[in-house]
Amino acid sequence: MSNLIKLLAVSALLTLAACGGNSSHKGGSAPLEPDPQPEPETSLDQAGVYRGSVTTDAGDLALFTLMLSRTGETAIALETDDSERPDIVLWGDSTAGDGAGVSFDGRDLRDASSVGVDFSFADNTASGSLSLAGISGDFSLQREATSDLSGALADVAGEFARTDAIGGTTRLSLAEDGAVEYSGECEASGQISSSDEAVNLYLLELNGDCIELEVLLSREDLLDSGDVLVLIGVSGEAAYAEQFYRL
Repeated sequence: MSNLIKLLAVSALLTLAACGGNSSHKGGSAPLEPDPQPEPETSLDQAGVYRGSVTTDAGDLALFTLMLSRTGETAIALETDDSERPDIVLWGDSTAGDGAGVSFDGRDLRDASSVGVDFSFADNTASGSLSLAGISGDFSLQREATSDLSGALADVAGEFARTDAIGGTTRLSLAEDGAVEYSGECEASGQISSSDEAVNLYLLELNGDCIELEVLLSREDLLDSGDVLVLIGVSGEAAYAEQFYRL
C-alpha cells in the first residue's frame, strides 16, 4: 500500500511541474523579443565619377573629384596646388537624402576630422558647398563620360604599374575573379569588387606587410596605349591617391 501512495505522490508532482512549465503567460519567462530588422542596403542611382572645381580661401581654384559608388563608399580628392596630384582626400560613406540629394559623412585624412557634405544632383551635375580648413565655397561637378564604361571585373583585369617613391616599380595585378596582387616596395594581396557592372567604379581592398589599402578605383582611357587606373581612398589612416598604367 505504501508503494502505491508513493507512486501517486510522484505522479502528482510531475503533473504540477508540467502545468507550471506551460504557464509562461502567468508569470513565467518573458516572451522572446523579435529579431531586429536589417538596415536597408544603400543603393545610389547617382553613382559615378564627377569632376569640377571649388575656390580655396586664397582665391585659387582647386580641382575637385568625387567618386560615388552605388553602395555608398565615397572618395573625394582635391588638388589645391601645382603638384598635379590630390593633396586633400576625404573618405567615408554616402546615403540618400531628400529628393535627388546625397549626404556624405566621412573624415578629412589630413587630421581625421569629421566632414559632412550634402550633394544635389540634376542632369549629371553634382553641386553643393564645401567647408574645410583652407577651402570653403560652392562647387559644381560634371559626371565623367567614363563613368558609363563597363564595371565588370573582366574589363579591369590585367597587369598595371607605376613608378614608386624610391624610383622602383610597383605592380598591381587584377584577376577576372577579383583577386588582387600588389608588389614592389612591399607585398600585399586582396580583392576588387564591383557593386554595379553598369558603372565604371570598383572597391579595392589590400592587406600586406607594409600597406593596408581601401580605395575606390575607376578605369580611364587617358592614353592611346591603354587604360589608366585612378585610385583614391585611405592607406591605413593616411590619404592615398595614385594612378597605375596598363602594361
